[in-house]
Amino acid sequence: MGLVQTFEPGDFTLADLDALPDDGTRYEIVDGMLLVTAIPLPIHQTRLSRSSWNLRWRSPT
Repeated sequence: MGLVQTFEPGDFTLADLDALPDDGTRYEIVDGMLLVTAIPLPIHQTRLSRSSWNLRWRSPT
């Protein structure tokens, strides 16, 4: 079993960020707080791209 370490908000450092696994999850440290965000699904990226294209195509120049 691995070591479990708990942190209070504001205690995360760059060394802690470097120690996290490279598993495709987005990790960020903001003001010492660790933010964990799942990667978007491909359908999300496709719809976002289409929405952006539609807005650009339909907006007046």
